[in-house]
Parts: sequence; C-alpha cells; structure tokens
Amino acid sequence: MSELFDKWYQHYPLKVSKGAARKAFEKLNPSEVLVSRMIRAIHAQTQHREKMKLAGRFVPEWKYPATWIRAECWEDELPKVEVDKFSMRFDLEATARRLGVEAKIGESWEQFELRVRCINERTH
Repeated sequence: MSELFDKWYQHYPLKVSKGAARKAFEKLNPSEVLVSRMIRAIHAQTQHREKMKLAGRFVPEWKYPATWIRAECWEDELPKVEVDKFSMRFDLEATARRLGVEAKIGESWEQFELRVRCINERTH
C-alpha cells in the first residue's frame, strides 16, 4: 500500500499534509488500476488548469491531497476551455517581455513559445 501511495503522491502537485493524505489513501485502499487512473486524472487536471490560465480564467488552488482523495476528484469532469489564439499570443508576449526574452532570428512561433515557457518554469 505504501508503495502505491508514494507512486500517487509523487504526481500530486500540492505537497502538504502527507500524513492525512496517506490515511485517506489507505482508507480508500485503491487497486493499482485505480491508482493509475488517479494519476492520469492529476495530469489531465494539470493540463486543464494550464488551459484555464491561458484563457484568462480563474484557477482555484489545488485541494489538499487528502481532500482530493476523499472527494474522489479523479472522477471530476473537466469542462471544455476555449483558448483563443490572440489571448495565448498576448499572454506569451507579456511573459516574454517580463522575462526579458526576445525572439531569435529564424525562430518559429512554436520554438519561441517553448523557449519562453521553459525559462518561465525555471524562474518560478
């Protein structure tokens, strides 16, 4: 059980109240299949939150891990988020300016976007 919890916990983005999370996890007593499903849900929710940020929408804080388990949040349906290209471009350009990053000659938009996002992640 401890091994499955550790596997799940390493994927959960909010590292607080590990003891309470372990207790909730043990009470749930999930199978390996369910743990894999929970991990996939964490990744899907992480991507969904990124889309919400890009769309300029409010993104709530992550629930404490024990709360996420008790509420069975891996079952949550994620509403579709429309991100218009203008908002994405404006957000990326603002981030690049804040970081002091300029596009390189011959660099595609996708390359520039990837470089800005990598730099931004390293600085946070």
